[in-house]
Amino acid sequence: MHPLLNTAITAARKAGQLMLRFQERLDQRTVTRKDADELVSDADRMAEEIIIEILQRAYPKHAILAEESGEQHSPADPEPWKWYIDPLDGTHNYLQGRADFCVSLAVAHEGRLEHAVVFAPRHEELYTASRGQGALLEQRRMRVRDITNLDDGLIAGGFCGREAAQLGPTLRQLRRITEQAGGLRITGSAALDLANLAAGRLDGFWHAGLSPWDTAAGILLVREAGGLATDFAGHSECLESSDLIAAGPHIFNQLRGLIQPARSEPTEPAERSAKPELAARATRPERAESAGSPKRSETSKPTDRTDRTDRSEVPKRSRSPKRPAPPKRSRAPKRSEAPKHPERPVRPNRPK
Repeated sequence: MHPLLNTAITAARKAGQLMLRFQERLDQRTVTRKDADELVSDADRMAEEIIIEILQRAYPKHAILAEESGEQHSPADPEPWKWYIDPLDGTHNYLQGRADFCVSLAVAHEGRLEHAVVFAPRHEELYTASRGQGALLEQRRMRVRDITNLDDGLIAGGFCGREAAQLGPTLRQLRRITEQAGGLRITGSAALDLANLAAGRLDGFWHAGLSPWDTAAGILLVREAGGLATDFAGHSECLESSDLIAAGPHIFNQLRGLIQPARSEPTEPAERSAKPELAARATRPERAESAGSPKRSETSKPTDRTDRTDRSEVPKRSRSPKRPAPPKRSRAPKRSEAPKHPERPVRPNRPK
C-alpha cells in the first residue's frame, strides 16, 4: 500500500471514531449555520483538525483544501501535492442520528487525482482507490454495475439550493430522471453516493453546486471501478467544477442526455391564480361567426334596429298540413245500459 494512502486511511479512521463518540451525545453538540442550506457542528471542526494534524505531520509541504478551514499552503518550498478534505460529508444526516455520513479524503499531484479514501463510520466500511490500481471496498475489488438501459438503473442525486435559479433546473432534472430511470435516491451525502456507485450499489449520480472536497475522492473511486465521471458539459477535468455526472459506461450518455435539456430549459413561471385567469377569459374576444361579421361579446345587446336581423326577410318555415283527425269511435254501451229484450206474450191455452 502506498504511504500516502496509508496515511489517509489512518486520518479517516481517527476522525470517524471521534464522530461516532460525538453522535452518541448529539444534545451536547454545538451547531451553527454556514448559510441557508448548510450546517456545521463542532464535530466537523474537531474531525478536520485531527485529519490536518496527521497529514501535516507526515507531509508538511503539501497543500490542503478543507471544507471548514479553507486552503492552506506550505510557506516554504511547497510540493505539487494537494489534499482535499471533507471531514463530515452528510452533516444533516449525522445530526439527525442517521448513518449516511462519511469522511472523504483525496490527494492530487499537479491536479491529477492519485489516491482516495471514503470511510463510513456507522457502516464500518472503508473505500479506497489509487490511480491505475483499481478501487477496493475492505480489500475487495469494486466494479460499477454493467447495465445497458437507464430504466434498469438506480440513480442518486441531490439539491444545490433553495433559490428559484438553482432549484428550477434541479427539479426539471429530477422529473426527467424519475420518468426514465428505474429508481431514484437522495441520501444527502455526495461522497458516499459516489462510493456506493463504485461498489455497484448505485448505477448513476448527478449533482450541481458541489465543491472539490465533496467529489474528489468519489471521482477517483468511480473511475478506478470502471465508471465515467464528468461535469455537465462532458469535461473529464472536473475536479474544480461544481457539477458532476457519474455512471457506468453504458448508461452514462443516457443520463447526461436527460441532464442537459432540463438544464437549458427556461425557468417555469410561477403558478397563476384562478381569478386573473378567469378575468383574462372574460376579456378575451369571442370568435366571429363569419369572416365579415363584427366581433362582440355575448352579453352586449344591439341598440340599433339595423344591427338586428329583419325577420320579415327570412322565409318562414312551411308547415305540413295537419292530418284529419280519425273519426271518433262510438263507445260500447255499458252492460247496465244495454237494452232489455221485450217480454214475450203469453199464449192462451188451447182447448182440449
